[in-house]
Amino acid sequence: MQLIDPLPQERLEQLRRAVDADGDVRIILESDLDEERRFGRRWLVVTERKVAVVADGDADARVLRDFDIASISAAKTEPLVGGGQIELTVDGVQVPLIQYSNSLSAKFGEAARGINQLTQGEPFQVKTEHDKIRCDRCGKLLPEKNGICAACVRKTKVVLRICRYLKPYPLLVVGTATLTLVFSGIQLIPPKLVQWLTDDVLMKRRSVGLLALYVAGLIGVRLLSAGAEIARGWISAYLAARITADIRRQLYHALTRQWLRFYDKRSTGALMSRMTQDTDRIQGFLVEGVPFIVTNVLVLVGVGALMFQMNWQLTLAILSPAPFVFFMGTVFWKRV
Repeated sequence: MQLIDPLPQERLEQLRRAVDADGDVRIILESDLDEERRFGRRWLVVTERKVAVVADGDADARVLRDFDIASISAAKTEPLVGGGQIELTVDGVQVPLIQYSNSLSAKFGEAARGINQLTQGEPFQVKTEHDKIRCDRCGKLLPEKNGICAACVRKTKVVLRICRYLKPYPLLVVGTATLTLVFSGIQLIPPKLVQWLTDDVLMKRRSVGLLALYVAGLIGVRLLSAGAEIARGWISAYLAARITADIRRQLYHALTRQWLRFYDKRSTGALMSRMTQDTDRIQGFLVEGVPFIVTNVLVLVGVGALMFQMNWQLTLAILSPAPFVFFMGTVFWKRV
């Protein structure tokens, strides 16, 4: 068994030559800190007879420090601010060996365990597969160890999977969609009423009766909008609760069919989070997120069409800063 980073073959041979290894290499790990705790590249190379730290030289790799396995009585990891280091006990004296950042703590912890096994004459048995904390594709941190990268997941496929849960509730889906359209359409009426109120009553000083009619229209629109919003919210909440219950039921049945080794590799807290918090987020997305997105998109399209119908020159002038704002917002958000 070996604990070796995936390095080019040329680099591996270079490191082996630096420590005079004859094929008995057990550990080759790359660190990201130097002796001054600045970002740099160092390698920990462990054979059955020697422990060494190797750095890049002018022409070849050079050994910074090395110790015979026979002179080492123990190895341990020592946590530091933002990282850690492996310490060796050599002839009764604590000696710092190599430093690393927090992202490499897991594999260097296994390296310390492997060194202890070699010093004690025990079989070399270390964990060669480590928990994945970054996405292999984009390099971003994962929301949980060995999890799925939220930036790389195909969001359309996820939404379509959620939409399959709508199939048993066609009437609720139709009702929600209808009320969403009604609510979005109602939002377009008040600006037109305000325009008529301004042009026909305030500017031309017409009768009080016409003023009362427009004011009553505004009040009626607001009441109708509130009623549609309440009905849509109730149906959406009920539909989301049913879908969440279906997802939790399906997830529970999936968990009961797993082998015991599945639970040995995962923490109880992570499984409970899947069952409760993740499904709660889905319910929140269905109750608040989907109606918010759909309503605002429809209102945006409707208001834009109404503005162009009223005065397309003025509308273009109003919207002229939009591309610049969108571009700057996108650049700024990526940097954040």
